[in-house]
Amino acid sequence: MKMARDYLVPELLQNAASPEALAEAMWQQLSDVPGRLRLVQRFTDMHHSLLRDSARESANAVMQVIAANRK
Repeated sequence: MKMARDYLVPELLQNAASPEALAEAMWQQLSDVPGRLRLVQRFTDMHHSLLRDSARESANAVMQVIAANRK
C-alpha cells in the first residue's frame, strides 16, 4: 500500500482550526492552480493504490481456511 509520506494539506488542530485559519488554508489551496492539480493527481494515485477486489480476497481467505481445516 502506498502512503503519502509527506505533507499534502495543512493540519489545523484544536485552537489552530479557527475560521480565519481554515479560510486562509482553503484560499491558498484554491488559489494555487498547479498545486491543486498536483494534489488532485496525488489523491487519485493514492485512491487507485488502495483499491482492492475485496470480494475476491475475502473468498480466497475463506477458501484457505477451509482447505487448512480439511487436512
